[in-house]
Amino acid sequence: MIEVRKILVSNLREVVFFRRENMCVGQVVKELPPLPLICQACTHFFYRVKAGKSKLRDPSLEFLLLLSSSRQVSEALSRLSVKEGDTAYSIVCCEDLSDTIRVEGIEVHPLIRDNRERVMLTRNSLISAGSF
Repeated sequence: MIEVRKILVSNLREVVFFRRENMCVGQVVKELPPLPLICQACTHFFYRVKAGKSKLRDPSLEFLLLLSSSRQVSEALSRLSVKEGDTAYSIVCCEDLSDTIRVEGIEVHPLIRDNRERVMLTRNSLISAGSF
């Protein structure tokens, strides 16, 4: 499940989190990443956590790196971090059986249906960048 909402930031501690018991992660960003990137970030995040491949001690920062397509925390923070009082986007991902994606309360269909499609899209990106 992925939920995206536009919010007025009043308390960052309420919206930046990782809950292992129900496998949910939340992050607040000032710029909304493209929906396919959000879907991919959620999938990669839960894969890394389950496989023990998380690179950072704070899982919510790992999720921020994936949302920013960056490997540097300082770069991700400078591009996407918010302050109290800002208008921002809350992105919550939960690893559950539902493929539900809601943007501002409106349910949308998944843009990437399965891992096979994700791999094909990644290969196309690498080919077009000349890395494959």
